Amino acid sequence: MTQRAKLALALLAAFSALSGSAVAAVPAKPAPKTVQEVITIERTAKTGLAALALIGKVKAEGVPGFLATVDRTRSGAWLGELVDFNAASGLSRYGHGAEEPLCDAPFVCSIDTTTGSLTFTMTETDDADEPGSDWKGVTRYLALRGTKIDLQVAAIGFTVRRHTTSTFARVTREQADADGVDAYGMSGEVFRAAQLRGGKRGSFAALQLPCDGTGAGAATFSATGDSIPAVVNCTPTDSMGPASVYVVTVNVNRYSDRPGLFSRSAAGPTEWQVSGAVSGLSSTLTRLFVLSY
Repeated sequence: MTQRAKLALALLAAFSALSGSAVAAVPAKPAPKTVQEVITIERTAKTGLAALALIGKVKAEGVPGFLATVDRTRSGAWLGELVDFNAASGLSRYGHGAEEPLCDAPFVCSIDTTTGSLTFTMTETDDADEPGSDWKGVTRYLALRGTKIDLQVAAIGFTVRRHTTSTFARVTREQADADGVDAYGMSGEVFRAAQLRGGKRGSFAALQLPCDGTGAGAATFSATGDSIPAVVNCTPTDSMGPASVYVVTVNVNRYSDRPGLFSRSAAGPTEWQVSGAVSGLSSTLTRLFVLSY
């Protein structure tokens, strides 16, 4: 082989190596990093007036965003908001009609689909000396999920804590034992089961069945230690109509005040389990939400 041929082969090998490295150097676009945290709010002033002004923004760029609020006292807990949103899919929000506010007072919420963010504000005043104080013995939990969370607080007599030891988890309609087809934010779905574990210091669970639009069927909603689990029925028989949920438990039979939604709490370590057969139309994304204290 001549010297010129050897040089040509060497150049060809070097060119091939450079070409290969150039192709390999193009990295795949990384998946968006998801962050989530639980914020707590308490009135810590024992006497006199207290005031709070809070503004927050949850950015969810390319991931489903989430906001939930839970108020807890010694006697129990109840759900305030539960909002799924995902601007990347072109959906402004799940589970809320256009004529309804996105969040209930005292929260004011709005979604910007161009930036993929949810902004929320809350203002509160409370007089600890009044017998009817709304904040006596109350801890409010904010469960937030997105790609970036910002919070600004001005408080007198209230304490707002970030990055608490409380945690939360969700089962979405894609993660549940369910089959369905999505179109324009609505899901035609057959739901069968979902489960999550609560923390050792107690937990709160909210079940959202796929019948907030219309639906039929029932599911048992059980927690560790239940003698009789709650039965959540998407086919009520009274005049409240098919969008309501009838709940039968060991102590009370009642209608939920939100379509397809029922919540309960438990002390100590708990395995939350939902099983049954429910089919319907739904605009909600979260099927099971568990906040661990």
